[in-house]
Amino acid sequence: IPFTFKFRLTYDAIKNHGVFTFKIFDIKVKFATFKFTKLAIVITSGNKKPKVSEIKLSMSKEQIVYVQELTNQFKDKIKVRNLYFASRIGTNDAFETAMFSALLNELVCGAFAFIKNFKQTCSIETSCVPIYDKKSMLFVLNSAFAISIYDLIYCFIFAAIRKWRFKKDEKRIRNNKFN
Repeated sequence: IPFTFKFRLTYDAIKNHGVFTFKIFDIKVKFATFKFTKLAIVITSGNKKPKVSEIKLSMSKEQIVYVQELTNQFKDKIKVRNLYFASRIGTNDAFETAMFSALLNELVCGAFAFIKNFKQTCSIETSCVPIYDKKSMLFVLNSAFAISIYDLIYCFIFAAIRKWRFKKDEKRIRNNKFN
């Protein structure tokens, strides 16, 4: 049974404000707004009583190993259904706007083509619209993925086992240094 989930990420770089929406089977599971600070991401979630949390951009070795293993496992098992990227970019200079918008469109198309090489069933669409008369920098990324429930559980368990083995090996190496 495929487990379908979608996410939408919208970010306005001028206002430093973003919105993240996560859906499972077209049911909204998570909605949050975010903004970037120097070394952290400030996330606000909840409608009635907003809960503000700050994520520091630092990770331990074990967390890095867990994320790497989880990514490696998901890479093979996730089926990408569609990817959509839209941008509205504008500077006050028409030439800069056109060049930057075209450059961004080419970079995104290149990244999507790279993904398409590995996930042939993926539907891809981009829309980069230049805005010539005002400053604007808005990005939208929509995507839909599917994974079987069995594969999802397997990925999390396998990554946890690899993290546990890494932790065990680190402890063994530390103990051998002192002997």
